[in-house]
Amino acid sequence: GAGDDILIVGADTEATMTANNTVNALKFTGGAGNDTFRIADMTNKDAGTSAVFDGHGVEILDFDADNEQVLIPSGLTDRSDSVTSKASGTAQDLNDGGGIYLITGATVSDLLNETQVIAAIGSNLTANGNGTDESIFVVNNASSTKFGVYRFDDASGTLAGAAAISGDLDLLATVTYTGTLDTSSIGVF
Repeated sequence: GAGDDILIVGADTEATMTANNTVNALKFTGGAGNDTFRIADMTNKDAGTSAVFDGHGVEILDFDADNEQVLIPSGLTDRSDSVTSKASGTAQDLNDGGGIYLITGATVSDLLNETQVIAAIGSNLTANGNGTDESIFVVNNASSTKFGVYRFDDASGTLAGAAAISGDLDLLATVTYTGTLDTSSIGVF
């Protein structure tokens, strides 16, 4: 709409609209005003051996990173609701949940390519493998016009200074944006 809006993506709506749909995922535009986009706990799973996410997640098409926010459910960040920058490859202990990390120093050419996303996050993560180290990673594309929001869950096994295991990431959203993406652009609800 024309004013400041809060757009909420419900789990049932997203499941219906994006299930294995690589072309016409659920798309949102906020229009004029400073909008808040709340992303529900629905994910597109990696397509197994192909290392390509099944869909785009929720697509936000007109995000103003300087004045708007994408909000993630607090439950997806386990025990921490912090939003911090993380340089690609720096050590990160995700035991007990790490919060939300905006990856800096690395980008991807394809937000749907799990291998590229894992490489951008880096190969120095620690997680205990008990399925409770949920965190969110935000990864930018090479032209700084889109970013992906990925949920990490360590259910595939223990990490000791290693890269995420294929299948540990779920794509929540792809966001086309203008402005400067920083930690104030992302938050929790």
